[in-house]
Amino acid sequence: MRTPMIPDSDYKKRIARLQKEMVTADLDVLVTYSSESELASSRYLADFWPFFDFAGVVVPREGAPALVTGGPETYDYAQEFSRIRDIHVHPLFVESGAPDWVPEVESEDFSSILASVCEKPPRRIGVTDWNIFPYPIMMDLRQAASGAQIVRADDVLLRVRAIKSEY
Repeated sequence: MRTPMIPDSDYKKRIARLQKEMVTADLDVLVTYSSESELASSRYLADFWPFFDFAGVVVPREGAPALVTGGPETYDYAQEFSRIRDIHVHPLFVESGAPDWVPEVESEDFSSILASVCEKPPRRIGVTDWNIFPYPIMMDLRQAASGAQIVRADDVLLRVRAIKSEY
């Protein structure tokens, strides 16, 4: 038996609940990380399962979230399946044995991604999936938000995930 497809409205409610939790936790932006075997965050927030590369969801305290992923195959896949329409390609979210990209894609680092998602530079950033969040990606995030405090925020997302909808 197939379960009913979760509507876009349910994903929007998840983001809205997360943004309320972010206010309580005093976070300006929340950044997640997912892989093919650890996909809970990107599936929950974007209905996106990273098969080829890795993925992250960037959620500002106010406004629309963004999906971050690697390479051209994953970008095309994300455009087709992600419930989040703002998709960014970050070269550190690509597989470790990445081939030459054909076609070439425009890639970004966290300085441009944060600038496009956040109204102003964040002063406090929450990171989820802390125990699997890659060091090179963390260093790029720190460089992009120099001066911002980066804190573990798994509990913030878990409080939202504990609330179940009918789907």
